[in-house]
Amino acid sequence: MDARNLRKSWKHRFFTQLEKLQKIFRWRHINRPRLHILDLFRYLSGVEFKKNYALLTNQYWDIECEDNAFIVLQEDGAENLRPIIATLHSTANQWKHKFSLEITYEHGYINLEGILSETMSYTPEKLIIGTIRNHQEGKNNVGKPPEEIFYYDTDNSWDLELEEFIQAIINNNKVSNGTSNDALKVMELVDSIYEN
Repeated sequence: MDARNLRKSWKHRFFTQLEKLQKIFRWRHINRPRLHILDLFRYLSGVEFKKNYALLTNQYWDIECEDNAFIVLQEDGAENLRPIIATLHSTANQWKHKFSLEITYEHGYINLEGILSETMSYTPEKLIIGTIRNHQEGKNNVGKPPEEIFYYDTDNSWDLELEEFIQAIINNNKVSNGTSNDALKVMELVDSIYEN
């Protein structure tokens, strides 16, 4: 077999296997940026989620995967009287690159806007922390709370992750962030989103 046919054969085998994996894991558009957001939901909340509702549409682009996803998640094991709720809207027809993650608490909120991507089209990246003052102190600032804003221009997350992994190997420790179990849990969550 010559080099060209070998290359074609290899590509065919690779893409055939990739198609099988895509079907197994329902590896659609959701698994790109949305997969990381779902992983962040789990990481920041410390809970497992189950799908409450999902609407996946293909209304604009003529492609095999959805161009919009509207997802509502609820903390799994709803014995909690106040379960954690997470919502995600991801779209492929927002013409301006945009990223926003908002987390609300009883006494404030945290908003992350922008991502330091390779294209830099989602920048600037900023973290906004708003604090609701105590009503009993007569400082009701609901509606216009004071905010602290932090801007970021470097992303060293890959370096930190790699360093943790190397140290786990050197010191014979378990990896604590981004484990294979985390990957499995988020893929199970994605799978449940596609089950209707």
